[in-house]
Amino acid sequence: MDFPPKIHVRWFQVGVPELLSVVPITLNPNVAWKALTRTESDACEEAWLKLTSNSPSPVSPPMYLDEDNSTDEGFSPEDVLEQDDEPGLGVPVERERLFEVDVRNMKLRPIYWKSSGPQIDVMRGVWMYDKDHPVEIKIAEKIEEAYIAIKPWQASYDDELKAAKDFGPEAQEKLKYHLEGTNFSVIFDDAHSVHLIPLSYVPRRLTSFFTVRSNVNPQTGATIAYRGYDQAATRAVSKHDVKNAPPNMLGLEGINTPSTALNDGSSGRHLADNGATSDASSDIAEEVTDLILIVHGIGQGLTAQYEAFNFVYVTNLFRNIARAQATTPALASIVRSNHVQFLPVQWRASMKFDLNAQSKDGREALDNHFTLNEITPKGTIDYVRELTNNVLSDIPLFMSHHRDRMIESVCYQANRTYRLWCARNPDFDRHGRVHIIAHSLGSALVSHILSNQPTIVPPLSEIPPHAAKKATGSFLFNTSKVFMVGSPLSVFLRIHEVQLIARRGRERTLHSPPDEALDRVGLFGCLATDSIYNIFNPADPVAYLMNPCVDSQRAKELPPTPIPNVTAPVLAQLSNFSSRISKFFNGVTIYPFAASTSIKAQRRSPSEAPSIYSSPLLHRSATQGGIELADNSKDGQVLEGTLAERRFQALNPHGTLDYTLPSEGNISEYVDMITAHSSYWSDASLVAFVLAEIFAKKTDLLRTRLGADAVHQPGLI
Repeated sequence: MDFPPKIHVRWFQVGVPELLSVVPITLNPNVAWKALTRTESDACEEAWLKLTSNSPSPVSPPMYLDEDNSTDEGFSPEDVLEQDDEPGLGVPVERERLFEVDVRNMKLRPIYWKSSGPQIDVMRGVWMYDKDHPVEIKIAEKIEEAYIAIKPWQASYDDELKAAKDFGPEAQEKLKYHLEGTNFSVIFDDAHSVHLIPLSYVPRRLTSFFTVRSNVNPQTGATIAYRGYDQAATRAVSKHDVKNAPPNMLGLEGINTPSTALNDGSSGRHLADNGATSDASSDIAEEVTDLILIVHGIGQGLTAQYEAFNFVYVTNLFRNIARAQATTPALASIVRSNHVQFLPVQWRASMKFDLNAQSKDGREALDNHFTLNEITPKGTIDYVRELTNNVLSDIPLFMSHHRDRMIESVCYQANRTYRLWCARNPDFDRHGRVHIIAHSLGSALVSHILSNQPTIVPPLSEIPPHAAKKATGSFLFNTSKVFMVGSPLSVFLRIHEVQLIARRGRERTLHSPPDEALDRVGLFGCLATDSIYNIFNPADPVAYLMNPCVDSQRAKELPPTPIPNVTAPVLAQLSNFSSRISKFFNGVTIYPFAASTSIKAQRRSPSEAPSIYSSPLLHRSATQGGIELADNSKDGQVLEGTLAERRFQALNPHGTLDYTLPSEGNISEYVDMITAHSSYWSDASLVAFVLAEIFAKKTDLLRTRLGADAVHQPGLI
């Protein structure tokens, strides 16, 4: 037959220790290859075969959504929208399905964010030393070219091979085929294996090629490679044997020496005991029910100079903590079969502001132009000044005429992420929920967008594609819950002299009268969302209270609600909580529930067995006066209480907006203050609180003590 036998091609990626790393990824020069799962490999091979069959000429690298098309003048969505905004989907890999293999340029890339780190190569493992180690790319290509030319799968080659064995070394020497451009020759043993021979090695006998069965032949210096993963898995010696082979077997001139592998100076890959990914480990695709977009605050301008400041890494950290927290008994009983995904919104990465460029403003009498460098004092520590300028400059930019472009950038990046997500998760726009965690200045930007947001947004599939691509004034999704952390939003509300009021027509405001909620699109402070949470560390100097922005008189009766500490024992929380919070709030008496919710303590009878999820000091019946959470009636509800109480309930199911994170103390209050604003992303209590508030039903928070309704009753602390 003229066609080569079919094989199972295994695909590999550069063996990065952890793609969702919490620190910048660095690649060792002697990187190993990590096998994709069989399902992923088959999908990559299918895409590659489809591409090569339709493309007679080499395919140029595509332009992606994450190409840097911004200008020095700031964010310009028109620049981005000129390119193809919906490239063909790649092959999703890894358990989180946050990365794709693009077979057009043989790279593995993140889908939902821009990476300034090293490129992650992928390769087709056609020829392999064993099931875990593919032959170097360029050498494998040359072997395959020789394979097609010689056709060792045909019966005629088998006859030629047998004749060479009978006639001796000279006849066998004629079977050698030099791989052009390399330091190797090959002799095919059969249709599935080849001997790779260094040119610098002078063999004494070639007959051993047909008798010795090991990856490295000690008499000839040759290395055996196998065509296809299945052949390598069944016929090759184990990678343990290759790894522990004597140095003289591998040889300085063997296949493992990158400096001599190719005449053109290209280097190959070192073999490493990296191993293949388990087929079962990353083929489990969890159906995500809730998508959480995390919007960063100030300081991401530093990413251009320092990769370690990239917000992607803290998002990865937050996601990792959430994965761990979701497996704890209490949270697992709340989350149930739901799944959540956290994705960063890198709005600052789309913008470039050159504060050292000379202004072109020609307004009369305003002829003095100066730069940021000129107003920066000299003789200071350069790094500290650079850090300060890049971090703090976002605040005056927000207060300037650049604010609209910053808002557009948040919108564009969030919508881009959502479109990519829905393209890879069909029907999510109809059945999934979207929440936002907004940090610092990001909370003010998100609030402006949600204030201009239509009360209800139709599913993405019902929005014309050209309109979806150009949406930079509002989100393409409905926002269920907004968690503002370390937020200065209250200051901006005060500057604008507006109050915070619920949007009429949302989950709990379908039947709200005009004095309780407003149907006012475009009114700053009237956000199109179901629930708002203002979460802060008491030591955070950037955070402000939000309850007074709703009703200043009612706020005097609503001190911040403490978030349960998931890292400290219950009794330790009880002993330390009162002193910490009362110290910060100058002795205000703490009670956990809104005044509209009157709860009487219940006593458990001796015969009642305590639940492992219940507080030993609190057990309350679900039939008593509580606030329904995730299982609210679809037809909405009529809020009760005074006007102030109803306004709070319209904004948050617990009737209050301010929540404080537990503080474990530090060396001093000053140290705590310095680190507080950036410490949210490693806070397990915050993660547990967010998950509990998203997924909890009305009885869950009381049963598990993880949500805002689970704080101990007055008199118990």
